Amino acid sequence: MKKGFSLIELVIALAISSGIAVTLFQIYNQTTRLLTHVDSMVSADLNVVTFYNRFEKDVTGAFVPVIGDLDLARKVLEKHEGVLRTQSVAPVAGQGEKGKQPQPEKVKPVTLGDIQVKKLFVYESTKNNLSLFSFITCNPLEVYKQLKPRIARVSYSLQKDDKGRFNLLRRESDKLGLKYAKAGRPYILLRNIRSLKLVFLATEPEKKKAEKTEEDNKKVQPGQKAAPIEEKNKEEEKKPKPLKEYDSWPIKEEDKEPMRDLPEFVKISLVYYDSFEDRDQKYEFMMPVFNYKGPSEDILKAPLMVQERIKKDEDETTQKVEKKKTEQKEKQKK
Repeated sequence: MKKGFSLIELVIALAISSGIAVTLFQIYNQTTRLLTHVDSMVSADLNVVTFYNRFEKDVTGAFVPVIGDLDLARKVLEKHEGVLRTQSVAPVAGQGEKGKQPQPEKVKPVTLGDIQVKKLFVYESTKNNLSLFSFITCNPLEVYKQLKPRIARVSYSLQKDDKGRFNLLRRESDKLGLKYAKAGRPYILLRNIRSLKLVFLATEPEKKKAEKTEEDNKKVQPGQKAAPIEEKNKEEEKKPKPLKEYDSWPIKEEDKEPMRDLPEFVKISLVYYDSFEDRDQKYEFMMPVFNYKGPSEDILKAPLMVQERIKKDEDETTQKVEKKKTEQKEKQKK
């Protein structure tokens, strides 16, 4: 009898080998798909996540400083102090009745509102694309082995590249004026941007007092008494105010009070070009602004203590002058 494999054994061997081959092919195909997905994430999502993390830290730390522009504060206070001193020392022109000099005019005291940073939160766009986004944040970029202040002016702008796409530039400055927004050294935070647009969500600004009282009077029916203003304000504070979307900031509406607060949320619409997969990807993010409330009018109208300090200095100088005069008189008598 001849030795060999029967037909059934060959068929079974071929079936087993083909099953193993199919299984290995599926594993290989699945592995290549996974690697492609990982490469896509590294090329697109990782870059966008890096941009999101930095942008979120800046936006969530945005706030309204009570005293921020130290250069402006120094200039205003020095000017005001000079006016007060010249007014008290220099003789007043003209004589009043019975040879008395008229009282000098009262100089308006310097308030916190006079030395606040101008244009705290600015957004400008061209062709539905971000042009300049600048604000003050308490989360500046931390650099290794470098001491930096905890407050900085941050600005974002788009720069067109050779391929017709945009690069997002970030700048940071220790000085808080808007003119220093483009003074810091730029670095590219995100490349291959098709479009980047911001939308701001905030409650509507209140109407002016005259128009508000007219509307309240119209709502009151004949024979009814109007509710006290304090009760109305308390009722309005309890009611949740709806959020409205704005394409620009600050808001400028003629019939509304000027906005002193920041937006409560910032919505980002990003179209990013994925060079690995050769297609555009859309992203949308919503970021809160925790310290969106600005200082109240009472705080901004409060006068600074510089007047009292100047008055104290003047009293001390006058006392010294009088003391010298008395000493001279006593010497002359002797």
